[in-house]
Amino acid sequence: MDARRFDACDRAFDEFVETYEAKYPKSTASLVDGRDKLVTHFEFPAEHRRHLRTTNPIQSTFATVKLRQCVTKGAG
Repeated sequence: MDARRFDACDRAFDEFVETYEAKYPKSTASLVDGRDKLVTHFEFPAEHRRHLRTTNPIQSTFATVKLRQCVTKGAG
């Protein structure tokens, strides 16, 4: 889901829950319960959202590696 505005996110969230609720009732119920927390980043101005930090441990681990990579063309 790559929604730039809250209304697009809201529609996509509802569509996701409708699509998967029958097959994964517990998972979708958990998402619905945490909906307010999942869309909190929309409370910040759009220009600040890309600077928000993540708590995803995998993404956090590889973020520093990504910064240290030296991108070269060809064989290096």
